[in-house]
Amino acid sequence: MAEDLTLKHVRVIFVELSQEDLEVAKEEGATLASNVRNAWEYDEDLTVKWTECGDFIGSVEDHMVATVLTKLLRKLLKAPFLDCVANEEPGYGLPEFSVYLNWDARSWCGRWMYSEVYEEWMDLIFALTPSEIRDLEAHRGRIEEWLSQENRAVAVLINRMINP
Repeated sequence: MAEDLTLKHVRVIFVELSQEDLEVAKEEGATLASNVRNAWEYDEDLTVKWTECGDFIGSVEDHMVATVLTKLLRKLLKAPFLDCVANEEPGYGLPEFSVYLNWDARSWCGRWMYSEVYEEWMDLIFALTPSEIRDLEAHRGRIEEWLSQENRAVAVLINRMINP
């Protein structure tokens, strides 16, 4: 289930994550997390999700949620190559929990966050422009309330990128 809020500079999509969808995405999430770990030569003995150089690779759960959101947003936005990514894109300095229109990092078009990892407002608005942040501020309470509940996610998409 998703609720859509279109503002001047951003589009906010509120998503309730079903246990069924997360369970279906579990294997793919595990594969994605493993691929990222292998690509970044992740030390399996570490109990934290960070590599030695500080790059965020995401947990299996992070990648499961990214998989569910990717499928939902592709359908909702009619964007067949859209991708929600849990890990950082260090080559371009892009943050974890980002949304891309396609496989090219230059197609970055927003952020996403889910309730189990959301800690503070800055986590969600990082990398947005001041005008995009101002758009969101009026709805901050609603977004934070949504993310305070279990199995909830929010995608914040940049209108000029998704509706050129």
